[in-house]
Amino acid sequence: MKKTSFIGRRRLIVSGAAIWIMGVIAYCLIYKSYPAIDCCGTITDAHSCFEIFVRSLSSALALFAFNIDSNAVDGWLQVSHNESRCPSILLHITALLAATWSILFIIQLLWNSIQTWKNQWRSSCKQHNNLYIFWGINSRSIRLARELSNESSDYCLFVVSPNENEDDTHGFERILARSRHRSEMYKRIDGCNASVLIAEHALSESTAIHTDTWNTIGIERINRYIKNTTSAIHVLLLGEDEDANIYNALHLADKSLWADQYDKLTIHCRARRNNVNRTMEDVTEKSVIEIIDSSHLAIDVLKHDVNNHPVNFVDIENGMVSSDFNCLIVGFSECGQDALRFLYEYGAFVDSKSITSNDKKMKIKRSPFHCHIVDREINAAAARWIHHAQQMFENTNAKDDKMITVLEKDYADKEFYTALDKIIDKLNYVVIAVGDDKEGVTLAVDILRYAIAHGRIKLNNSNEHFRIYVRSYDDNMLEYLTEIEKHYNMDNEQLICIFGKEEDIYTKRILIDDNFTELSKKYQHQYEDCRVKHNIGESNPTYWDERRTQTFEKAKKGNALKELQNLRRQESQDRANALHALTKLAIKDAAGETQATNLEEKMCWLEHIRWQAAHEIMGYQLGEKDIQRYKHNCMIPWEELDTDTREYDKAVWLTTLELEQDYKRLNTTNK
Repeated sequence: MKKTSFIGRRRLIVSGAAIWIMGVIAYCLIYKSYPAIDCCGTITDAHSCFEIFVRSLSSALALFAFNIDSNAVDGWLQVSHNESRCPSILLHITALLAATWSILFIIQLLWNSIQTWKNQWRSSCKQHNNLYIFWGINSRSIRLARELSNESSDYCLFVVSPNENEDDTHGFERILARSRHRSEMYKRIDGCNASVLIAEHALSESTAIHTDTWNTIGIERINRYIKNTTSAIHVLLLGEDEDANIYNALHLADKSLWADQYDKLTIHCRARRNNVNRTMEDVTEKSVIEIIDSSHLAIDVLKHDVNNHPVNFVDIENGMVSSDFNCLIVGFSECGQDALRFLYEYGAFVDSKSITSNDKKMKIKRSPFHCHIVDREINAAAARWIHHAQQMFENTNAKDDKMITVLEKDYADKEFYTALDKIIDKLNYVVIAVGDDKEGVTLAVDILRYAIAHGRIKLNNSNEHFRIYVRSYDDNMLEYLTEIEKHYNMDNEQLICIFGKEEDIYTKRILIDDNFTELSKKYQHQYEDCRVKHNIGESNPTYWDERRTQTFEKAKKGNALKELQNLRRQESQDRANALHALTKLAIKDAAGETQATNLEEKMCWLEHIRWQAAHEIMGYQLGEKDIQRYKHNCMIPWEELDTDTREYDKAVWLTTLELEQDYKRLNTTNK
């Protein structure tokens, strides 16, 4: 928002500095010409030149607060009555100028406040297509607001908490503090089509019984913006304190705050996407609150580009996989756990050794998968998941070696490199998510150089099936990480990849347009139509939104937990299918023009292996289907499935083929 100046900041600064210098000179002349006078008027020893100068600096500043050192003037007149009165005259003239400057400065502050109010009033009276309300100012919100400002019909508001330092100031100092606070806020949002509303009180000071929360916290002006929004209202809580985000999201979800505009509301809350927080999304059929999980979205961005899928790090033979997939995850907190979910599911392939010479004894096997996890301490969330998804963590390959091994050691420990020695020659995929950018990229370089030294990487080979992914946490370190990424990458092979950048996650495409969900919806709709076309299962298709409506209607009648849990499972599979299509198409392309023998059947095998891996991640085990007890009767090998059930896997492959051109455009966009 453009701001006008009554006098001009530069003029104020220059004139204020000149007056201050005049005051320093006047005080120096006075203090130098007479002995020091204490508070009782008694003459003491003379001050040193340095002491005189420092005291003059302080006294000159006090002139702007209408405060003149009268004791100094009186003392100087007493001992210097025969000398020139010029220093005293200069001081009084300077004091008058300083007082005038202070008055003009206050007028300037008032003028800026009036201009700010006027501009806000004008913008609040205009109709806006979309209104974006950012609760707090940080690098994420500013970047997103600048992107959103490209649409002239949209508008952004930043609601800022009261300045914590204001309570310790009074009078003129309080005015200065508030002005400085407001000036800093507008400086930070420079380039955004936005206004700042500074709250008088924190949202926590407004209890649930208040029907006028905006007035309680001192931003009642927001009502006018809300009423003049025609399409959608998005509230974005993107601060670091996730607990505060959750509290504020629940408070802001109160229908009384939005009146007849409530149906347009979506609250985006930055928090961990776990079972507890996700319950906020399932309160209503239309999710008013959406959880924004940086770690989860960082992995989703990787899934969105087939170049990051495990299929690029294995050997494909006749539509199946003939090599092992070996990965290493360093750091098993939020991002490390999501990385394992991704790699375990998308790294589930059909082993090329599955088919025997006798078809009657055919056994479809998953190709060997090895994941090594290293973390100095397995946190409570990870421990709960390991215990819940026992089947996944107990699964073994054909040689009875565990698919997943956990080393609870520091990555700087000697035992880490001892373990690395055993796997370095076969390693394909490394994810480093240690919570610190510098330590993460340093470890990446160490592992890369270690791989080169041990012959795992040959720099003249452009197809090494090897890459290291480093999670970016601090946006201020991104330039540093990017330079290292460029330095250690070959012309034809990317060996180090920085992922999880805020500029990739906190975008309109992901947070506002929610492209991931839209892609999933499109896939699910096409899948339902495909089942009807090929007479697979029920003849009446149930699309995404309709399915949600039916689920919430059933939930109202009873057993809401079961219904919502099943809906969550179904939607998660639609999301997985939508992006796993990239893996299936990559295998199809690898088969070449001749195509693999019985490719359709092999893609059905692949889909069942992926589906089973996805359910193992969620904690499902074999048993009579019971969603609440995490039991499913399809947790069996492909060859044991009945014919009707196999048809559903076929529908997934046929849907993928029908959407192939859309996915090719997606890959082109990602590149």
